[in-house]
Amino acid sequence: MDTRQTHIGALSLLALLALCACAPETPEDRVRTLMERAERAAERRDAPAIYALLCEEFTDLYGRPAEDTLHRMTTYLLLHRPVFVLTRPVQIQHQPLGDSQATLYVALAGEPIENAADLERVPADILHLEVDVANDRDRKLCVRHAVWRPAAARDMLKAGRFVER
Repeated sequence: MDTRQTHIGALSLLALLALCACAPETPEDRVRTLMERAERAAERRDAPAIYALLCEEFTDLYGRPAEDTLHRMTTYLLLHRPVFVLTRPVQIQHQPLGDSQATLYVALAGEPIENAADLERVPADILHLEVDVANDRDRKLCVRHAVWRPAAARDMLKAGRFVER
């Protein structure tokens, strides 16, 4: 085999590897990425970054728009310093038109929580969330609707293994 064939073979292999590495994300991967972005923004206490994850037509359980949610998030972040977040997606369902529904538990604490055992010693606000996720006009994933209710640590623990970063 001459040098030219070796280079062509190597370049072909590199092109194939690049194509494999660029495999499109699944809808579930995209929703998980959105949740991770929200988690990181909350830990940075960045309410505008969380707001940016909401669709323009966002509403909550009571029909309140995104601006009201931004106000409540800002108030929470001002009153709770620092904020550590632990999430546990329970279910992510993809719909045929590109929308998704996700059910998850979120624990918000004033000190690091890295695993289930931490919830036994660290006081945390625990929420059960159900969110509708959609693509906005720019095909960017955003939260269109969210419903949340208080939950207990045992509910989050029963939901199974935590998502760890």
